[in-house]
Amino acid sequence: MKKLLILAVVAALSFWGCSESTSLTEPTDAQSNQSFLKVNSNVEVSELSAEAKSVLGVEDVNTLSKSWLQSSTGKLIGEDGGNIGFFLGYNGALTLGNLDIAANQFEVGTPVAVAMVPGAAAVDITPDKNPIDAQLTVCFLGVDLPESGVDFVYIQADGSLGTVVYDRILVGDGWAVVVKAQLGHFSRFGFTK
Repeated sequence: MKKLLILAVVAALSFWGCSESTSLTEPTDAQSNQSFLKVNSNVEVSELSAEAKSVLGVEDVNTLSKSWLQSSTGKLIGEDGGNIGFFLGYNGALTLGNLDIAANQFEVGTPVAVAMVPGAAAVDITPDKNPIDAQLTVCFLGVDLPESGVDFVYIQADGSLGTVVYDRILVGDGWAVVVKAQLGHFSRFGFTK
């Protein structure tokens, strides 16, 4: 009987440890989302500044308009690199930006995707790739901004925050933009206090 019980426990732990949605070394979505600023449709948002619209390349877009948007987008990237421009929405929160990927980072026809993280001022960029030479300019609308400044970071495998080099951060009422964040890998990136 003891052997059967031990076998059942070992089988349950093996199943749990090997399941696709569980990782013993990476933070859970709940852990990583606690680090990022929250976004929602109840935050009062002002129109983006002229500088923010210029760096995002949306001078002629009314960024206050709400519409049904996809929450992720992707593009096939080849040896020449490429650019993924995105305008995504989830539960009334919006994000828009550009991901520039340098040449010789991927084989021809590699799918690269950018997806919003539900409820957080963060995006997931896949596939996992390290090292990578890429640059991200991204804006989140509907951000619950703190009184003090914000930073743009990524979540490391152990759950701690990793630093990202960027040109500058622009903020307004309910929105934040990071300009030319240098990505050395693909994972989850976003704003934190």
